[in-house]
Amino acid sequence: MYNFVLPSLVAALGWGISPFFEKIIVKNTDFQTCFVFKGLITGLFGLILFLLNAKHFLKIREKYEVIKTKKVSLIYLSLIAVIFSYIIGNVAYLFALGENKNATMLVPLVSYVMPLIFMTLISYFVTHEKINIRMIIGIIITIFGLVFTLLNKE
Repeated sequence: MYNFVLPSLVAALGWGISPFFEKIIVKNTDFQTCFVFKGLITGLFGLILFLLNAKHFLKIREKYEVIKTKKVSLIYLSLIAVIFSYIIGNVAYLFALGENKNATMLVPLVSYVMPLIFMTLISYFVTHEKINIRMIIGIIITIFGLVFTLLNKE
């Protein structure tokens, strides 16, 4: 029933460890170098996966998702996801990591928690997923916790 928990925890572990190393890289070079190096490694890994299973990946051309009564190609959705997550998200994240002179955890804290709130709101407005009162209370507590942590960073 909860087959997503273990992979989610592994993802959290990876996302929890990576800022430590990225901060060191950005501190000793710059955010552009870190971004390019990260992109090269990710691209190489993606290319290897693609070459190992090209038939499966090429099926994406004929798949669509219906969003607000419009058929949208999965290739188009993938492109939008890459633009927002990798290009915009990583550039801004690495820049913030380089600019942050305080504790390393502040940038990942904001960068990893706020997407949960954004995703919830976007899901509500775009795909009409339900938001209940407990989720709203959780969002409010989360925002309060972020503000409290940022204001008391010393």
